[in-house]
Amino acid sequence: MPAEIRKARASDVDDLAAIEKAVFTSDRISRRSFRLLIERETAETLVAESDGRVAGYAVVLFRKGSGVARLYSLATGPFFSGLGIGRQLLAAATSRMRTDGFADAVLWVLRGNAVAERFYALVGWRRDGAEREEQPYGVVSNVVRMRRAING
Repeated sequence: MPAEIRKARASDVDDLAAIEKAVFTSDRISRRSFRLLIERETAETLVAESDGRVAGYAVVLFRKGSGVARLYSLATGPFFSGLGIGRQLLAAATSRMRTDGFADAVLWVLRGNAVAERFYALVGWRRDGAEREEQPYGVVSNVVRMRRAING
């Protein structure tokens, strides 16, 4: 089931927050944060729309002058799982990074999330050895960093 990939709009915030609540048990992006990410010059929030419904999203963060972009978050709504929408979103996010001239991209995956690591590894992401404990919103998470070349 192909989806249309487009830039997120302020009117998508409720749908994005609903996906967060359904998919993640912690470290959720708030409605306020989604609004800020949609407006932010150093972020690109992409939405997959299927049959008139928001099916998933990807958020890319970047710094002007940096050669590295960060895939901040990617999620597919529970009713759209397994339909290839996550791959479509990841391809669109990667394409945006390439168009903007980034050489590399990084992302953080919870340690032990083999499904996510396998998903990213299938399209060229590799663990780069960096591990850390993050404390977003006061929650400690064990994470590993993955990296992939975008240009070159």
